[in-house]
Amino acid sequence: MLAPKGSEAQAQEVVEKLSQISNMSRWHYVFAEPDAIKAYYDSLNLVGKLDEKLGTPNVFIIDKNLNLRGRKGANKKGEIEYKEGYNTISAADLHNEMGDDVKVILAEYRLALKKYGKTKRQI
Repeated sequence: MLAPKGSEAQAQEVVEKLSQISNMSRWHYVFAEPDAIKAYYDSLNLVGKLDEKLGTPNVFIIDKNLNLRGRKGANKKGEIEYKEGYNTISAADLHNEMGDDVKVILAEYRLALKKYGKTKRQI
């Protein structure tokens, strides 16, 4: 999670509350100056914009190569789809679509391991 400097206490409160229902041990927070957050967000070339508090209701998948991952092209129904982030307000969006996209990335990593005979640490 990327958050503005000065919001550390709020982030800790979120972690404490979510820890009651979920394992938060693998969540990491980075606190940065507003200009750095804007610059990083802009570098992703997203269609959506940050709100006045430097926030968005979306989460994004950034792979090991620091590439934004999402969906572009026809979906299962044949409709053109473009998805750069996943709406945190929608459980279906997170559970179904983001879950499926994470599985695709993991499959790509596994295939690379087999193809090149590398260990997980090398990938």
